[in-house]
Amino acid sequence: MQKGLGDRIRAFLKSSNISVTDMARDLAISESYAYHILNGRNSIKPNMIEFLHNKNCNINWLISGEGDMYRSYNNVKEENISYLPNDDYEKKIGRSLLELIDMLKLDR
Repeated sequence: MQKGLGDRIRAFLKSSNISVTDMARDLAISESYAYHILNGRNSIKPNMIEFLHNKNCNINWLISGEGDMYRSYNNVKEENISYLPNDDYEKKIGRSLLELIDMLKLDR
């Protein structure tokens, strides 16, 4: 059985020891609304994708189910850490997330 987006969000939260209540509070949404997203009744919003990304979720895995659940920085050298993240990086991620949401035809 193929897992959907809500199932992957739920798996990530469980693996990261984040409760739905905590996520809802951090996102300033009701717990009921968060459960509706997990159950596929409501569409995921950009701020939830950003929240999961900030918790080290691999967004490619989140959307497609492919790859590792967690982001990996194995290829980032320590001397390059100082420029990650910066304003341009944050703007690029924001644009990428919005493009991804548009591509998936999810509500904003």
